[in-house]
Amino acid sequence: RGNARAGISAALNIDPRFTWMLENGDTLTLKNRIFYQKIDRDSLTDWGNSTDKTKTHDDRKGLGAELNWERRLANEFGNESTFKFNLGVNHFVLGTTGSDQTSASNSSLPSTRQTQLNETHQDWKSTGSYVTSFAKTHILKSGWDSAITLSDSHKNQTTMQAQSPTILNDNSDVRIQRAAFYVQDEWQTTPTWSN
Repeated sequence: RGNARAGISAALNIDPRFTWMLENGDTLTLKNRIFYQKIDRDSLTDWGNSTDKTKTHDDRKGLGAELNWERRLANEFGNESTFKFNLGVNHFVLGTTGSDQTSASNSSLPSTRQTQLNETHQDWKSTGSYVTSFAKTHILKSGWDSAITLSDSHKNQTTMQAQSPTILNDNSDVRIQRAAFYVQDEWQTTPTWSN
């Protein structure tokens, strides 16, 4: 058995981040992400009585942004309260093309397979929290965590064997949603114990 492999990969990843301090004391932070990667792979396997050749090409692209807002303010009890808000979105695309060819010594026609795969993933998320204290030993926390994720996949595959084609199409779509809310009342009865 003989085996030979070769691959080429190129990638770009940019993560700029910006922060603003507003006049009222609020803080705004914007995070961004730009991602691209290309991968080419070739392999050749000699089994003695047959030979397998495989070629694949991947394109991966991603975009993302996340905004954070934080505000600090005094409450009616003379203590500081904090409000935090987060909003994010991400988009990712994968495109793959591949070909496989098997040549047998006892057959004049090789067996070939062509594959095309496209996937898309998107998600939106939002989180937030509000923390206030009525006294040094009494803190009230509340907030939320929500997200929507969408994914779709489309796969087309054609196999040619003895001049007889076999076509396979596979499609899927997925949607996931979540939402959570909470309120937490915390008391500190002693310096080392809270409930």
